[in-house]
Amino acid sequence: MKVDVNQFKEIPSPHGVGLCVYGGMSDEIKAWTEYHDIKTEFHGRFTNFLFDGQDLDNCFNEGKVYDYVDGFSPNLNKHLHLGHASNFVIAKALQNMGIGKKYIANLGDTVTGAVDKFEPHSPHEAIAGSSCTYPSADVVKS
Repeated sequence: MKVDVNQFKEIPSPHGVGLCVYGGMSDEIKAWTEYHDIKTEFHGRFTNFLFDGQDLDNCFNEGKVYDYVDGFSPNLNKHLHLGHASNFVIAKALQNMGIGKKYIANLGDTVTGAVDKFEPHSPHEAIAGSSCTYPSADVVKS
């Protein structure tokens, strides 16, 4: 039996590590906790779920897999800066999580003239070095 992980919130850090819901549990979540032998505790207006050795892959539904994920599309009319590197890292994390079938970068859609498709990546490759494996070959030019 699996449920959607988006029904839960994180327990605030001062109260431990785990998941919680506001108020009481729905019938679906009650059945889920009994099926997986998950302990619950009531803390104020929240119900906390305490995991002790459960295989979480078997507790939650698989996430949606998208056809295309645009993870890194900077405005090429402006200079690249450190903020773009954070978008690049987030795009790589999403890729590692496998939430998409194909990852794209939309480069050059606001720039007139020819832009080499690898030119925008050079500052990031200089920073990340060989650990930069985001596929530059999948660049989509509008």
